[in-house]
Amino acid sequence: MGLTGQSKLNKVAVTGRLGRHAVVRQTKNGHVVANFSVAVDESYKDLLGEWHKKTAWHRVQVWEELAETVGADLQKGVRVYVEGRRTIRHWIDRENRKHCYTEIVASDVRFLDAALKNESFKTADSFAP
Repeated sequence: MGLTGQSKLNKVAVTGRLGRHAVVRQTKNGHVVANFSVAVDESYKDLLGEWHKKTAWHRVQVWEELAETVGADLQKGVRVYVEGRRTIRHWIDRENRKHCYTEIVASDVRFLDAALKNESFKTADSFAP
């Protein structure tokens, strides 16, 4: 059975800590965008039975009202839940080298720390250019 007629799914959810304060800016067109990174710790056991921990970093981008809220309230070290879609960014630097990275364009960001547990915010319509 093929995928013809089936909708495609691009959904990502991560839980982790902010690696830095969110950076908020305004685009040339007047849209508000915020960028931040989330560190997700992963544990695994090697072949000798020893436990190891590694950290995976995820770049996150949010738009409009959610960007304003994130910029005002999210600080480095805060635990968050982030949900959105994965996108791949490509660019060429001044030396004409190609670069690429993945990023989550978030539609939902929630505080997970106990002190902030009543502070959660969500937008159903995330904006992306």
